[in-house]
Amino acid sequence: MKKVIRCLCMIALVALTITSCKKNETKTTFTARTQKLVYEGETNRAFIGDDEYVHFETGDVCMVYNINNTNPSRSHCATYEALETGSVVTFQNCGLGEIAGEKMDAFFAYYPGGYGKMWTELGQGENKTKFTIDPEQDYRLDATSGQLLTPLHDFPMFAKVDNVAQLGDADFDFMNIFGVLQLQLFDPNGPTVVKKIEITDNTFALTGQVEVNIPAFGNNYDEFISAVDNYNSNPNQWNAWKNSVGLNMTNQGNTITLNLPEEGVQIGTTQATSTSFEIVLRPLALSQGCSIKLSFADGSSKTIDLVYNYMIKPNFVRPLGFNLANF
Repeated sequence: MKKVIRCLCMIALVALTITSCKKNETKTTFTARTQKLVYEGETNRAFIGDDEYVHFETGDVCMVYNINNTNPSRSHCATYEALETGSVVTFQNCGLGEIAGEKMDAFFAYYPGGYGKMWTELGQGENKTKFTIDPEQDYRLDATSGQLLTPLHDFPMFAKVDNVAQLGDADFDFMNIFGVLQLQLFDPNGPTVVKKIEITDNTFALTGQVEVNIPAFGNNYDEFISAVDNYNSNPNQWNAWKNSVGLNMTNQGNTITLNLPEEGVQIGTTQATSTSFEIVLRPLALSQGCSIKLSFADGSSKTIDLVYNYMIKPNFVRPLGFNLANF
């Protein structure tokens, strides 16, 4: 992402090709917009794109739901793909099925929705979805501009539309569910080449499969943000919100790895020339401390242990700078 049917459940989604969506004769489209990121700090800003928005990329896939609250067996979903790259793009029906007929209670869209990323429980008569948080992400730079990009397909977002009758009339404003850790590294004893970065949270699972009730989550975004903001003073608010949306996480892991290019990435030698690395993380990550392991091209490594609260919040970029000579 430059920086986004009746559902046949997992069987249908597994049948989707990994590469690109199969085009149907009927091609419903809608407009989607992403949310502007908030940067915590003003130095060494390194955003996705040049406009501080997450960007969809051509071919990005989201899952769209037509939800019936009182009779979930009537709810249905389908995959849609982005036709261009940017923060405002058109999505077109792709893969298996289509959102047919008029809106029931609301349309919801979740990103990413491609192969292996998302599946639903609509076939079991429940308005639930699951999405995967992968244990590995890939470092990326724009080949033309050299701009740092967030890892592709690892930035969960959702949107809700209930003010139109047909999907083709919808404008989806996607809201960010996760945040970004932006490491800013330098080493005055360089040149230093980093080959891999591993983030291990002391308390919270960073990876796994996340299950939520689609309309309950989509209707309570403000409560979600409030529960995160107030977690340190009132963790019970988070627990209450989690229960209200049926949030459940399985196959959990506490470590996320950022894979770097084969040749590694050489970092700067001063704070002014520090090199940035971006890792997408779930909300509440790093709030109870973490360790950051850096592996270098010469075979050595360093581990930075953090005991303070560096909480990741939805839609926020959290910068953390380190002079590696101090570790």
